[in-house]
Amino acid sequence: MRKANTALNQKIGLLSKVNEENKDLKSDIKKNNSLVISSKNEVISATKSLASIQTQLDAKKKELENLKEKNSQLNSELSALKNSDKKLNQELNTLKTNLKKLSLKRNFLINQNEKIK
Repeated sequence: MRKANTALNQKIGLLSKVNEENKDLKSDIKKNNSLVISSKNEVISATKSLASIQTQLDAKKKELENLKEKNSQLNSELSALKNSDKKLNQELNTLKTNLKKLSLKRNFLINQNEKIK
């Protein structure tokens, strides 16, 4: 009977140790679950933040595309203005040349008129 009692006490002791270990494991599991939930919330927050940043990035890309298009239009207008300016300068030079010729003819005619007098 003593042997049975001793064996029973040993089993009770082992069960107590197992029970304590189970309590420790449950505590560790609760801590781990808490960390997992916290990490999951951080990931969700980071994902939302990335989505917001992506939206901003898409808006900036669209803005850049619009600016590139506007720049292209302005470059075309500038090119047209340069061509127009070139033609106007050519016309101005032609007018200056004609004015010089007319001035020379005028002076010639004035000289001729004075010779006749």
